[in-house]
Amino acid sequence: MKEFTPLFREERKSLGRAVLSLLLAFPLCMAMGGGTANAYPWTIEADRVEAVVAVASQGSYSGLVQVYETDYSYAKGFESAYADISGEHIFFEGFPLSTAKVVYDASATALAAAGTGTLRIGLDSSGDIYAFGNKISNIGSSAMAYAQILETMHFYSKTGTPLTAPFPVTVTWEVHGTVDALNKSAYTLFNTAVGGPDWFITDWPYYREPYERKDDLLDGFAYFSRTVWMNPSSTAPAWGYDWWSYDPLDLSVMGYLYVSIAEGWAYFMSTGQFSITVPEGIAWVSSSGIFLTENNGPGPNPDAVPEPATALLLAAGLGGLALMKRRTGK
Repeated sequence: MKEFTPLFREERKSLGRAVLSLLLAFPLCMAMGGGTANAYPWTIEADRVEAVVAVASQGSYSGLVQVYETDYSYAKGFESAYADISGEHIFFEGFPLSTAKVVYDASATALAAAGTGTLRIGLDSSGDIYAFGNKISNIGSSAMAYAQILETMHFYSKTGTPLTAPFPVTVTWEVHGTVDALNKSAYTLFNTAVGGPDWFITDWPYYREPYERKDDLLDGFAYFSRTVWMNPSSTAPAWGYDWWSYDPLDLSVMGYLYVSIAEGWAYFMSTGQFSITVPEGIAWVSSSGIFLTENNGPGPNPDAVPEPATALLLAAGLGGLALMKRRTGK
């Protein structure tokens, strides 16, 4: 019995240590497996990409559309749209139907990718109008496309400590492309909104951060850069509605690209690029979870950085394990 009792006590101590180890390791596992800033609980549906294309051929100068095709895509993350037409049809205006025709060929492509922060558009339009065997117009078709990105970013400290001091965030929207057509139109829009997407207000008298727009994009180039100061202590502006969601560490961004041509082509397939610059020590996560994660420029912090509460759990777990190891060594 004397030999059994110490053995029983040792087994009981070992069991106690095992239970204590599990209890102390629990915060460590919680900190490593979840509860990070990258798991920010979004309460808004702020992210979307959109791509729309349309191609057409008219049967008269007054705009009677004879052939038309369109494609539309709306989702999170990535979307594309494509439309294509080719052939012949009757031209109705000013000539006997059997003597006039339109030969047409047009295609349109639009891409919107949140992962790279890009919008891309490619258009091609050709064709002629004939009467009595003679060409009377060089325009037999048209093509149009637009694409849009809307994202919201939530900023936090890489160290896990709460952000208290204001800090700058620079958002850049840059477009490069080429348009060569008889008839053409192109423009781009860019905007930011502190607090979330509800705060994209531009109508008078509620001006906050108005859209920046370049209507004459026919030279193929646009560049916008805006530095926004994020103040963690700020509150929702009084001119908003009570049901609008506001977070002082949320920043919504929007980019839009539109191109339309007839008889020619447009190439914006390596363009419409977002970039975000933040101070050292600041990271962010996007509402889609993938915004700017696939490019080589400034992007979100890919590491799961513990939030303050999680950091405390981690410290408690590590400290407890170290204390237990020290006592065991003694």
